[in-house]
Amino acid sequence: MSVSSKPLIESLTHSRKLDLGIYYPDGIRIVHAKANVSNMPDACLINRLAIREGRVKLSAPKLSGDSAAIEGAPDWVLEILSKSSIRKDTMLLKKRYFKAGILEYWLVDARKKDHIDFQILVRGDKRFVSQPRSGGWVSSPLFNRRFSLQRRTYEGEFWRHELLVAPLAG
Repeated sequence: MSVSSKPLIESLTHSRKLDLGIYYPDGIRIVHAKANVSNMPDACLINRLAIREGRVKLSAPKLSGDSAAIEGAPDWVLEILSKSSIRKDTMLLKKRYFKAGILEYWLVDARKKDHIDFQILVRGDKRFVSQPRSGGWVSSPLFNRRFSLQRRTYEGEFWRHELLVAPLAG
């Protein structure tokens, strides 16, 4: 069973209500030459300020069959780990996304039946720093919300993942 970015991000549709920016599901390429990034994340978000300041731009496909690309750094990126992407997502892209200037990097590892590893990484001085977990919740400064990723059994052996959203405590 695998995790898809679509059910996870359906909970983030409040980004439209909050007018946070433009959400791109799987299928858009991020290109940042100085950070050596040319990758298609599972999802990303670009806020209005990044667009207004020219930190990102949308480029048309270069060849037939190519997808559009975001040149620059989106504000938020989601990667869902698979057996073949562990090193790439947790080491290589983590360093390159930081160098590119991405504000939040979410990593989800749902390969184990009994555990989901859900991390919200935010920019520190020299690297991404994992947000602490409190009672199963992780805070996102970018979204100004707390999130909890839950797995529920669905029709026997199938899984359903639900991203719970709550206001920041305090």
